[in-house]
Amino acid sequence: MNLDQLRDRLILAIHSDKSADDYFRTHLDDPEMLLSLCVICAPYNKYSNDCRMQAAHYLSLAPSKLLGQIIPVLCVLVSIPDEGGEDMNGNIACPLLTAIERGKPFFEGIIYHDLEDLKKRYAC
Repeated sequence: MNLDQLRDRLILAIHSDKSADDYFRTHLDDPEMLLSLCVICAPYNKYSNDCRMQAAHYLSLAPSKLLGQIIPVLCVLVSIPDEGGEDMNGNIACPLLTAIERGKPFFEGIIYHDLEDLKKRYAC
């Protein structure tokens, strides 16, 4: 499924479409989909904040072991300011920080971000 098709499903899921929600929940163990959701979460792309929030939500639900494999990507995402240099929307950052926390036990590297400071900054 390409990014635009995923975006369309995210929009359906935002509006409580059960089949769209079921799709994401049954594919949370697909590393390719998780990386696609990361791309959608990134600022400076054509996707609305609603899509970005929903993508971040599903990322936060992914299996911890898989999240551990994409922690570097998640850390970059929470570090990138939105357009205009402002902090990322907290409704996007907080689920990403949850995903990082859940994946930490399965990550074999060093996380250079102060996660507690980021949680305070985004009021998570």
